[in-house]
Amino acid sequence: MVEACESAGVKLFVNYMRRADPGAIEIKASIESGQIAAPIKGVAWYSKGFLHSGSHFFNLLEFWLGSFIKAKILDAGRLWDNQDPEPDVQVEFERGKVIFIAAWEEAFSHYTIELLSQSGRLRYEQGGDSIAWQSIHADPNIAGFQILKTTPEIIANGMDRYQLHVVDQLPDALADKPHTLSTGRQSLATLEAMHQIINQR
Repeated sequence: MVEACESAGVKLFVNYMRRADPGAIEIKASIESGQIAAPIKGVAWYSKGFLHSGSHFFNLLEFWLGSFIKAKILDAGRLWDNQDPEPDVQVEFERGKVIFIAAWEEAFSHYTIELLSQSGRLRYEQGGDSIAWQSIHADPNIAGFQILKTTPEIIANGMDRYQLHVVDQLPDALADKPHTLSTGRQSLATLEAMHQIINQR
Protein backbone atom coordinates (compact mmCIF):
# COMPACT_ATOMS: atom_id res chain seq x y z
CA MET A 1 0.00 0.00 0.00
CA VAL A 2 2.81 2.41 0.87
CA GLU A 3 4.63 1.72 -2.38
CA ALA A 4 1.43 1.95 -4.43
CA CYS A 5 0.60 5.35 -2.93
CA GLU A 6 4.13 6.65 -3.40
CA SER A 7 4.15 5.48 -7.04
CA ALA A 8 0.81 7.19 -7.69
CA GLY A 9 1.77 10.41 -5.89
CA VAL A 10 -0.90 9.86 -3.24
CA LYS A 11 -0.20 10.96 0.31
CA LEU A 12 -0.86 8.25 2.90
CA PHE A 13 -1.21 8.72 6.64
CA VAL A 14 -2.06 6.34 9.49
CA ASN A 15 -4.25 7.49 12.35
CA TYR A 16 -1.73 7.31 15.19
CA MET A 17 -3.58 10.30 16.54
CA ARG A 18 -1.51 10.97 19.68
CA ARG A 19 1.30 12.40 17.53
CA ALA A 20 -1.00 15.32 16.67
CA ASP A 21 -1.89 16.07 20.28
CA PRO A 22 -0.44 19.34 21.63
CA GLY A 23 0.81 17.59 24.77
CA ALA A 24 2.71 14.94 22.81
CA ILE A 25 4.17 17.63 20.55
CA GLU A 26 5.35 19.59 23.62
CA ILE A 27 7.03 16.46 24.99
CA LYS A 28 8.87 15.96 21.70
CA ALA A 29 10.07 19.58 21.78
CA SER A 30 11.24 19.18 25.38
CA ILE A 31 13.25 16.08 24.48
CA GLU A 32 14.79 17.71 21.41
CA SER A 33 15.73 20.85 23.39
CA GLY A 34 17.32 18.79 26.16
CA GLN A 35 14.86 19.87 28.85
CA ILE A 36 14.04 16.17 29.07
CA ALA A 37 17.62 15.00 28.72
CA ALA A 38 18.68 11.87 26.88
CA PRO A 39 19.46 9.07 27.41
CA ILE A 40 15.98 8.21 28.62
CA LYS A 41 14.69 5.10 30.36
CA GLY A 42 11.04 4.20 30.56
CA VAL A 43 8.20 1.79 31.07
CA ALA A 44 5.14 1.56 28.82
CA TRP A 45 2.08 -0.38 29.97
CA TYR A 46 -0.32 -1.54 27.26
CA SER A 47 -3.33 -3.83 27.05
CA LYS A 48 -5.37 -5.39 24.22
CA GLY A 49 -2.46 -6.66 22.17
CA PHE A 50 0.99 -5.50 21.10
CA LEU A 51 -0.12 -4.78 17.53
CA HIS A 52 -3.62 -3.50 18.28
CA SER A 53 -2.94 -1.06 21.11
CA GLY A 54 0.80 -1.37 21.65
CA SER A 55 1.52 -0.05 18.16
CA HIS A 56 0.04 3.34 19.09
CA PHE A 57 2.52 3.73 21.92
CA PHE A 58 5.42 2.22 19.98
CA ASN A 59 4.81 4.80 17.23
CA LEU A 60 4.51 7.59 19.81
CA LEU A 61 7.81 6.57 21.39
CA GLU A 62 9.46 6.56 17.96
CA PHE A 63 8.10 10.11 17.57
CA TRP A 64 9.71 11.11 20.87
CA LEU A 65 12.84 8.95 21.07
CA GLY A 66 13.78 8.32 17.44
CA SER A 67 14.06 5.19 15.37
CA PHE A 68 13.89 1.64 16.66
CA ILE A 69 17.31 0.05 17.11
CA LYS A 70 16.82 -3.35 18.71
CA ALA A 71 14.73 -5.28 21.21
CA LYS A 72 14.96 -8.10 23.73
CA ILE A 73 11.99 -10.25 24.69
CA LEU A 74 11.66 -10.52 28.47
CA ASP A 75 8.53 -12.69 28.50
CA ALA A 76 6.77 -14.07 25.40
CA GLY A 77 3.38 -13.54 27.05
CA ARG A 78 0.05 -14.76 25.76
CA LEU A 79 -2.08 -14.10 22.68
CA TRP A 80 -4.79 -11.51 23.13
CA ASP A 81 -8.01 -12.80 21.57
CA ASN A 82 -5.97 -15.79 20.35
CA GLN A 83 -4.21 -13.72 17.70
CA ASP A 84 -2.33 -10.65 18.96
CA PRO A 85 0.86 -11.34 21.00
CA GLU A 86 1.35 -9.57 24.30
CA PRO A 87 5.09 -9.79 25.04
CA ASP A 88 6.99 -7.98 27.74
CA VAL A 89 9.91 -6.54 25.80
CA GLN A 90 12.78 -4.08 26.23
CA VAL A 91 12.99 -1.81 23.21
CA GLU A 92 15.94 0.42 22.40
CA PHE A 93 15.33 3.65 20.48
CA GLU A 94 17.89 6.27 19.44
CA ARG A 95 17.41 8.33 22.61
CA GLY A 96 16.72 5.63 25.15
CA LYS A 97 15.25 2.31 26.23
CA VAL A 98 11.66 1.50 27.15
CA ILE A 99 10.25 -1.71 28.60
CA PHE A 100 6.78 -2.56 27.26
CA ILE A 101 4.69 -4.58 29.71
CA ALA A 102 1.34 -6.18 28.88
CA ALA A 103 -1.61 -5.67 31.23
CA TRP A 104 -4.96 -7.52 31.22
CA GLU A 105 -7.56 -5.85 29.01
CA GLU A 106 -10.29 -8.15 30.33
CA ALA A 107 -9.70 -6.67 33.80
CA PHE A 108 -9.25 -3.02 32.78
CA SER A 109 -7.68 -0.99 29.98
CA HIS A 110 -4.29 0.42 30.87
CA TYR A 111 -2.13 2.70 28.71
CA THR A 112 0.61 4.55 30.58
CA ILE A 113 4.17 5.66 29.83
CA GLU A 114 6.70 6.75 32.46
CA LEU A 115 9.98 8.22 31.24
CA LEU A 116 12.96 9.03 33.45
CA SER A 117 15.89 11.20 32.49
CA GLN A 118 18.65 12.84 34.49
CA SER A 119 16.55 16.01 34.37
CA GLY A 120 13.31 14.59 35.74
CA ARG A 121 10.31 12.31 35.33
CA LEU A 122 7.50 12.35 32.77
CA ARG A 123 4.18 10.61 33.42
CA TYR A 124 1.93 10.07 30.40
CA GLU A 125 -1.16 8.45 31.87
CA GLN A 126 -4.66 7.31 30.90
CA GLY A 127 -3.65 7.08 27.27
CA GLY A 128 -2.52 10.71 27.27
CA ASP A 129 -5.45 12.27 29.13
CA SER A 130 -3.06 13.18 31.96
CA ILE A 131 0.52 14.35 31.38
CA ALA A 132 2.82 15.55 34.16
CA TRP A 133 6.48 16.53 34.30
CA GLN A 134 8.51 16.57 37.51
CA SER A 135 11.80 18.42 37.24
CA ILE A 136 14.53 18.11 39.86
CA HIS A 137 15.69 20.43 42.62
CA ALA A 138 18.03 20.39 45.58
CA ASP A 139 16.90 18.29 48.52
CA PRO A 140 16.03 20.80 51.26
CA ASN A 141 16.94 18.30 53.97
CA ILE A 142 20.12 16.64 52.71
CA ALA A 143 22.93 18.72 51.25
CA GLY A 144 24.30 17.55 47.93
CA PHE A 145 21.23 15.49 46.96
CA GLN A 146 18.71 16.23 44.25
CA ILE A 147 15.12 15.01 44.24
CA LEU A 148 12.02 15.29 42.08
CA LYS A 149 9.81 18.28 42.80
CA THR A 150 6.73 17.27 44.77
CA THR A 151 4.36 19.34 42.66
CA PRO A 152 4.51 18.37 38.98
CA GLU A 153 4.06 20.68 36.02
CA ILE A 154 0.87 19.67 34.23
CA ILE A 155 1.27 19.55 30.45
CA ALA A 156 -1.90 20.59 28.69
CA ASN A 157 -3.28 18.14 26.17
CA GLY A 158 -6.22 17.90 23.80
CA MET A 159 -7.08 14.22 24.04
CA ASP A 160 -10.73 15.11 24.59
CA ARG A 161 -10.69 16.27 20.95
CA TYR A 162 -7.88 14.04 19.66
CA GLN A 163 -9.30 13.43 16.19
CA LEU A 164 -9.77 17.15 15.58
CA HIS A 165 -6.02 17.71 15.99
CA VAL A 166 -5.37 15.17 13.24
CA VAL A 167 -7.85 16.91 10.93
CA ASP A 168 -6.31 20.31 11.74
CA GLN A 169 -2.90 19.08 10.56
CA LEU A 170 -4.10 17.44 7.35
CA PRO A 171 -4.07 20.63 5.19
CA ASP A 172 -0.40 21.26 6.10
CA ALA A 173 0.47 17.61 5.56
CA LEU A 174 -1.18 17.61 2.13
CA ALA A 175 0.59 20.86 1.22
CA ASP A 176 4.04 19.51 2.18
CA LYS A 177 4.25 21.87 5.16
CA PRO A 178 5.56 20.82 8.59
CA HIS A 179 3.27 18.43 10.48
CA THR A 180 3.53 15.63 13.03
CA LEU A 181 1.17 13.06 11.48
CA SER A 182 2.49 9.56 10.94
CA THR A 183 3.06 8.98 7.24
CA GLY A 184 2.48 5.64 5.60
CA ARG A 185 6.23 5.09 5.42
CA GLN A 186 6.74 5.96 9.12
CA SER A 187 3.83 3.75 10.15
CA LEU A 188 5.19 0.88 8.08
CA ALA A 189 8.52 1.23 9.91
CA THR A 190 6.61 0.93 13.21
CA LEU A 191 4.91 -2.29 12.17
CA GLU A 192 8.09 -3.75 10.65
CA ALA A 193 9.91 -3.16 13.96
CA MET A 194 7.06 -4.70 15.94
CA HIS A 195 6.87 -7.77 13.72
CA GLN A 196 10.63 -8.16 14.08
CA ILE A 197 10.05 -8.25 17.84
CA ILE A 198 7.11 -10.67 17.60
CA ASN A 199 9.17 -13.02 15.44
CA GLN A 200 11.64 -13.39 18.33
CA ARG A 201 8.99 -15.01 20.53
